[in-house]
Amino acid sequence: IAPGTQDTAALGSTQAEVNAWKSSSKQIIDFYMNAFPSTTVMGLPVPPFNPSNAAEDPATSMREVSDYAANTYNCHFAYSIAPLQSSTTTSNSVSANELFLHWTTNPTHGETLNPASSPDDFNATLHVALNLKIRGMEIYKVDFQNTALQYFIVGSGPYAGEAGGITPRRADMLAIPAPTPCATPTPTPTATPTPAPSPSADLKVTVSDGKTVAIAGTQNTYTIVVTNVGPAAANGASVSDSFPAALTGLTFTATQAGGATGFTASGSGNINDIVTMPSASKIIYKASGKLSSAATGTLSNTAQVTAPAGISDPNTANNTATDTENITFKADLKVTLTDGKTAAIAGTKDIYTIVVTNVGPSNITGAAIQDTFPAAFTGVTYTAIQSGGASGFSASGSGHINDTVSMPASSKITYKASGTISASATGSISNTATVTSPNGVPDSNTANNSATDADTL
Repeated sequence: IAPGTQDTAALGSTQAEVNAWKSSSKQIIDFYMNAFPSTTVMGLPVPPFNPSNAAEDPATSMREVSDYAANTYNCHFAYSIAPLQSSTTTSNSVSANELFLHWTTNPTHGETLNPASSPDDFNATLHVALNLKIRGMEIYKVDFQNTALQYFIVGSGPYAGEAGGITPRRADMLAIPAPTPCATPTPTPTATPTPAPSPSADLKVTVSDGKTVAIAGTQNTYTIVVTNVGPAAANGASVSDSFPAALTGLTFTATQAGGATGFTASGSGNINDIVTMPSASKIIYKASGKLSSAATGTLSNTAQVTAPAGISDPNTANNTATDTENITFKADLKVTLTDGKTAAIAGTKDIYTIVVTNVGPSNITGAAIQDTFPAAFTGVTYTAIQSGGASGFSASGSGHINDTVSMPASSKITYKASGTISASATGSISNTATVTSPNGVPDSNTANNSATDADTL
């Protein structure tokens, strides 16, 4: 064929045969283009192929479709000429969907075309390649028939520009199998990065008032110690203590060791600090308040420390501490008694003033007050008033005094008892009043639980 022209005669003796050759080749290529639509046309190396000689036939033919070393389908499609290269092109490839129907004269690639059984027969192969890892798929082969082209096809020399023919040759017709669908690529597992461990700080707290029982009405002092055992610093740790309501008038001070900062050095009410604590540092709080005189049951106080965000605490069991004890009562009940005289006259009026006081510290319920007047003191009547919330006493009465009363700490009951000293009385007249703490309530000073007034007649 002349350079750059198409040898239609080699494709068939009639135009219908040429068109049939074009049509069948186009169908083959379209089949694969449809199967692998993501098309990139590129030249690829192909394995050697040495087909058996077959009878020459001008009809359109199909040799075979073969898959060399198929691995992963990337669905890229190309077909190329190997080992030939056109003298007017720069690659071993042609555009997608373009039928390769002609070469120009004298390919310049420089490879030997393996001769077949006769010296005028040279084989070249047109390939379809799937990229990547699919080495090649042979669609059809053609023969170059020219008695002059016996050894090398070169770009220069005595045979440059020689005419040649392209004749399709029939071989065994094989059905084209349905292409294997593109396998879904197995994604490479992405390693989940292991997060860096959070810094660790073991924060702990202790709280104690050093007692096993709490006495209503007494002062109570808690020692609260917050420690960062480490190993990391705890910047932004929270320290809190919401004191029980029965503990009133509470104030606190705080000191540190080891460089802790951010705490309240002195304050009142509950503790609520955000602190910075280096490893091995401590904050020591002293919190003092008065337990209500009316408190009953148990006294319980809980302190807490919490690690800041981003710091893990390996032992949260020691982040809280509680001090609990039973509440008991204690009182100092006392009584005084006087008529303001040291001598009395028989047959005259006399008035006794009896004062009962709960010095405290606890409120008392069920205290007994008694005054059994002497027989020589007749026609006795009395009145009583209180201060500080005492109750249960007889506001007025006659005869002896015998009351069971409730007396808050610091409360008083004052009786005024009036009567006549018998005209026949002689010697002296003596009157005694008593106050007694109820069962279970110790009295810190029983010596002042009774009082006596004696007058000479």
